[in-house]
Amino acid sequence: MRRQVRTTARRWALGLVLLYSVGVHAWLLLRWLTAERSGLIAFANTFAEWLLLPALGLLPLAGRRWPLLSVPLALLFGWYGPRFLPRERAAAPDVPTLTVLTHNLLADPHPLDAIIATLRASRADVIALQEVSQAYEPLLIAGLRDLYPHYGTHTALSRFAGQAIFSRYPLLEDDYWQYEWLPTPLGHQRALVQTPFAPVVVYNVHPTHPGMNGQHFNPAYRHREIQDVMRRVQAETLPVVLLGDFNMPEHSPDYQTVTATLTDAYRDVGLGMGWTFRLRLPFPFLRLDYVFCSAAWLPLKAEVLPAHGGSDHYPVRAALAWRSTQTERTIDHASPAH
Repeated sequence: MRRQVRTTARRWALGLVLLYSVGVHAWLLLRWLTAERSGLIAFANTFAEWLLLPALGLLPLAGRRWPLLSVPLALLFGWYGPRFLPRERAAAPDVPTLTVLTHNLLADPHPLDAIIATLRASRADVIALQEVSQAYEPLLIAGLRDLYPHYGTHTALSRFAGQAIFSRYPLLEDDYWQYEWLPTPLGHQRALVQTPFAPVVVYNVHPTHPGMNGQHFNPAYRHREIQDVMRRVQAETLPVVLLGDFNMPEHSPDYQTVTATLTDAYRDVGLGMGWTFRLRLPFPFLRLDYVFCSAAWLPLKAEVLPAHGGSDHYPVRAALAWRSTQTERTIDHASPAH
């Protein structure tokens, strides 16, 4: 009887491993064939790491059939393994740096005291905020103005479309736009910041997510937004930092569009998965918030800050070194920053 139970259990375990393996291979094949033209594949791309993680739990059940799990395991360790190795860089004190931070505040009303405290303690030079409501605007200005006397806020159209940039340095330009062809547009912002060492273009963007605009997880609108944002970025002649809540996963064509031109600071030097979106959970489970930078910058450190302050997103902070002949000589690629 026990032998029969064990045999049945092994068959069920092998069937589960086989079913999982077929599912992952089907996703990868359809992803290669269709990119994100299918809403189902776009959804799967968003949760790619969560599709691969079960391979670890199923490995003891596979036994001698472990090769069935070789592809998801290889992708899991190949895509995410290096992120658990220290990769920070240290720069000499005389190398110019810029520290930036992005945070989606969550426009649904909630106290801002904790968020303002986090922003003040962040030591960022430039802060980009999304979902800044009209109610939030005066609170942020009052809470940050002594540290960040230069700011541009845009809150008139919609609390979810409100954007703001707070800076230690003067804003020479500040522009805001929406895409009129979107049924439910969010907001985008561009500022020219006069840092002590050079003028820098900062983009604060918030593309729509695939579930908006009456679509059933269709990233087509987000794709058009990303394409236009990158056309703007590629036309810039000054150093660029692009940051915000992008509502896109790493394993999407839109992410590839951005990283074909810019460097993902967290993917370059961050430690861990970099998840920033928590919905209503006490912990994050998706990476939707990014700091990208042009070739004028060398990322030193990038991190997800541990305090969300009541938002459904966690803030992301990155320190960027100004690239120059001197910078290249004084960056230590082996020693972590402290």
